[in-house]
Amino acid sequence: MDTILLLTHSGDFYTIDNVEAHLKNMGFATLRLNTDLYPSELHLDFYRENRNGIRKVITVNGNDIDTASIKGIWFRRLWSPKLPKDIDPQYAAYCGKESVKHLNNFLSVLNHAFWLDGPEEVDRAHNKLLQMEEAEKAGIQMPETLVSNHPERIRQFFHQVNGNMVMKMQTVLSVSMNGSGPSFRTSKIQPEDLESLQSAQLCPMIFQEEIPKVAEYRVVFVNGLFYCGKIIAESLSSNSPDIKSNSKVTWEIGQLPELLMKKITIMMKNLHLQFGVMDILETPSGEFVFLEVNPVGEWGMLEKELNLPISRAIAETLKRKIRNYEKDTHYNASERQPQH
Repeated sequence: MDTILLLTHSGDFYTIDNVEAHLKNMGFATLRLNTDLYPSELHLDFYRENRNGIRKVITVNGNDIDTASIKGIWFRRLWSPKLPKDIDPQYAAYCGKESVKHLNNFLSVLNHAFWLDGPEEVDRAHNKLLQMEEAEKAGIQMPETLVSNHPERIRQFFHQVNGNMVMKMQTVLSVSMNGSGPSFRTSKIQPEDLESLQSAQLCPMIFQEEIPKVAEYRVVFVNGLFYCGKIIAESLSSNSPDIKSNSKVTWEIGQLPELLMKKITIMMKNLHLQFGVMDILETPSGEFVFLEVNPVGEWGMLEKELNLPISRAIAETLKRKIRNYEKDTHYNASERQPQH
């Protein structure tokens, strides 16, 4: 039976469970790899043997799984390594670094399988500067933006956007389905904040024009399909620019303009992504403004609240792409066979 590897962490639930259930109903075996349990509770072995060539084996709960049986991989999430609390801090730092390196190296050589999406593609697409470049090329509207650690330039930009400026990080700290855990939310900059901008010298940030909005959209892209949730801004009691930070928001089904979806499809193709979760604003004048795309973004709230079949779409994409990938790989391998 063909196996699909699910890369996640031990605290993951709902979305991973739904995708796994669909894959099993389609006749696949699944192997859930909780990457936070590596290296303490998992083994990743790479063999080079004179008799058998190269073998790559994953050991979970004492069971050895030869990765040759893995036909597809869903990159749901990678996590920091789990190490004993009583380990010497210096040794822990070394072990953690080596564990992350081996995990990444091991995954990178599983190139016989289809990935949704591959680590290199995900890492590349996390670059928000690249995202903005590709969105610009595709003709997608975005806010006025400055990414900088230059205090004086940040002050100039603040006046350029008439004091309507928000600040956010280039990295994501909060990764849970409900947004719990450490995080740095999008924050509005006040005039008095300009006096303490010297700290920006050591921590470059994203500064954007604050866009008036009547709604915010969470858009899930799965291999050309769009699933869209909408939050009405008027329904919120919070004044935070990041309206998803309000846990009491009410979601409803949203719909993007056809032309915008075509432009997003072009952007995603150029980012080499088949999956991504986007944040988009709708202005009072009816314009749609793109903020960002997260290659491994959270979407469970849309399936749970709106019954959008996102987990099924992910499973069906894996199934269809695996079959095509196997055909293409077999065809290309046949082409390389010596002719007699």
